[in-house]
Amino acid sequence: MEKIESDKSPFEWLYEYQPAQVPIDETYTKARIEPFKANLEYFLAGDLKDAVRSNKNLSSKQLIVLDYDNIPMDAEKFINKVMEQLKGVSFILYPTISNNIEGVRFRLVIDTDRAYTEIENKRLITNVLEYIGISCDIASQTYSQLMGLPVLNKLSPPDLIVKQRGESLQVDTFLFEPKKLETPASNKKEEGGRLTHETAVSMVQAYADRVGDKLLERAYYLNPYLNIKYAYEQDEIGLNTVKACLTALAIGNGDWAEANFKHFKSDSTPVVSGTPFTQFFGWAYEDFSDFEEDGHKNLLSGKALQSALMKRRREEIERLTREWETAGGKGKPPAVLTPLTCAGILKEFVAFCLFDMNEHTRLAMYQPEKGIYTQGETQILRIIGWLEPTFNERKARDVIYHLWRTVEIRQRTVSRHLIPVDNGVFNLKTKKLEAFTPDYVFTSKIATAYNDSPALPDCDGWNVEKWMLDIACNDREVASLLWEVISDAINGSYSRKQSVWLIGEGSNGKGTFQQLLYNLIGNENIATLKINQFKERFKLALLVGKVAVIGDDVGAGIYIDDSSEFNSLVTGETILIEEKNRMPYSVKLYVTVIQSTNGMPRIKNKTHGTYRRLLLVPFNATFDGAGDDWRIKDDYIQREEVLQYVLHKAVNMDFERFTIPNISRKLLEEYKQENDPLVDFKKSIFDELGLVKIPFYVVYELYKAFCLENGYSSLSKIKFSRNFEKLLGETWESKKAKYLKGDIGKMTQIEYENLLLEMPEVGKAYQSLVRMDLKILKKA
Repeated sequence: MEKIESDKSPFEWLYEYQPAQVPIDETYTKARIEPFKANLEYFLAGDLKDAVRSNKNLSSKQLIVLDYDNIPMDAEKFINKVMEQLKGVSFILYPTISNNIEGVRFRLVIDTDRAYTEIENKRLITNVLEYIGISCDIASQTYSQLMGLPVLNKLSPPDLIVKQRGESLQVDTFLFEPKKLETPASNKKEEGGRLTHETAVSMVQAYADRVGDKLLERAYYLNPYLNIKYAYEQDEIGLNTVKACLTALAIGNGDWAEANFKHFKSDSTPVVSGTPFTQFFGWAYEDFSDFEEDGHKNLLSGKALQSALMKRRREEIERLTREWETAGGKGKPPAVLTPLTCAGILKEFVAFCLFDMNEHTRLAMYQPEKGIYTQGETQILRIIGWLEPTFNERKARDVIYHLWRTVEIRQRTVSRHLIPVDNGVFNLKTKKLEAFTPDYVFTSKIATAYNDSPALPDCDGWNVEKWMLDIACNDREVASLLWEVISDAINGSYSRKQSVWLIGEGSNGKGTFQQLLYNLIGNENIATLKINQFKERFKLALLVGKVAVIGDDVGAGIYIDDSSEFNSLVTGETILIEEKNRMPYSVKLYVTVIQSTNGMPRIKNKTHGTYRRLLLVPFNATFDGAGDDWRIKDDYIQREEVLQYVLHKAVNMDFERFTIPNISRKLLEEYKQENDPLVDFKKSIFDELGLVKIPFYVVYELYKAFCLENGYSSLSKIKFSRNFEKLLGETWESKKAKYLKGDIGKMTQIEYENLLLEMPEVGKAYQSLVRMDLKILKKA
């Protein structure tokens, strides 16, 4: 084995590694792949004695590397599962050479905060696997196992490689001794536990009836499963009750019920932080008399909540005083509530929850007056102060801790059919406005109220329908897209995975369209952030609790070196939020990203993953002189009746993806050419040659001359070859080819900036690019 000397950490070295490419497609079998494996590069991150690979010679190891073969789900679901479980953790996930040949196959590399030893290896891998929740190839537990470096076959597009920078996984956190599950033969009774069998099962059955098909998603199922397991470990329920509860979660599928219980019996990892059984399941079970919550009825806010908490505090102090007197009245009489008592009282008046069970997840509080949840600690601390005004910040945060560890898990509502507006939740399926409820977990809403039958307002002869056509230059495709942009922007709980770019120079209606969005959604619900600011530390915290983000006047041609955070936000992926002097936390945001510019920026990441996230909307109209009607921006689009009409039309639009006009597709192709010198070279030079085969050295000389002429830095020959062949696709192939006089004669006609090209020799073979999609016709 060869040792690689590098000033980078093993994870950073892998992060920057460019994947190899192999011509393996669906025609290959496992046997045909083997020769390719022999020529691949492999790695082992650790301190290896004498470069001889064995468990004994490997004194310590870095990185956790897991091989996933024959994954029982498609690639998208698997990737989402890994990202969900590893929020905030640095990892690299990439397909293996056999991916899609015999099932879905991936390799996961997790960064570690320290090196670990062979003694620690098995326990560490076992606990990490249990945490992720997907079994892997048993060879991954071999301490000195070699693992293949990233490689892409023809069935694995580059966007299957997922890279995430976050915190290194803390090795010591995953070195706990797995707890052995007690069996019926132990001292624990099968029917044991503080809750009766009938009550517990009825609660879980009610829960399953309420959430329904959501339990088909493993990520959703794991929350109730973990809390059932936690209840068993805390002696709240017995083993037979566990089995009946897990059967209820299988929603009528016998095979799933059996598999659920089998998984439970083999699950040896204790639940570190669970929710008490009645708090997690009790909200769904109306007949449970001991369950103190009242189904979220009559929740208070504002001065009413403040008064109720002050009264409740007096009552509690009086109760404690009576107990103190009964006990003999020694010491000081009770005058202050404990943080634990405060947490219990607050849950009587306020609906709290966590959105997930990830590390550093923040406590969320329902705001009845708004109908949405907030994770803002300022408001939570203020309410704690109403209950116990003597607390300093440290004690108030102790209350938050006690709430955090005991409240139920409520996943955020992510749906394109449920849109929170100012006066309720519009249900796109039923076309009805529903009341806000804590069961709908939203963190934002728009400022405009829904009216179920608004007329098209006439404002001195102006109306919004005609104006939308005016700014679209009477292109009905563009006008329709603008309405879709509004529809997408008002729903801060769903992502269509594309950013919207408003492009145009001068007085074209672009600024007025943005102002319409501000008026409709509300200034307080929109963040202001340009693409070049997304990578700045602390900036992403501005997006929490927002419906949309608008970046106005993005500089034309500015260079974006790192667009990873921007890309992640656009597609609703997990991002890391940092606030000054606060613990970072991971979150998924579904804000609509809108950027306004006279000309597109230059983005370093030129992959398909970047371009598919861009939706370019042209603003080519001109409103100068008499055509520039200031009343539209300053008056008409601020009127309530106009905003309610716009909302009614936008909220009733039912579409999964944006409808992209031909002009937007053309703009994107032009942008690709402007943004990527390689695409520009292909379209403006290579495609114009009109040749069906050409020596590679000739193409590369033309490319270097093109870069020199246009002020671009040219790629190395190897990198150019790899990237250009990928750009050409399957219509061209790199292969040896010979040339006749006629072929050379065509090449002598190539002229470019006085470049003198050395022509190939007749009959000599050269590495060439050969077009493969042209048929050779023979005369009969």
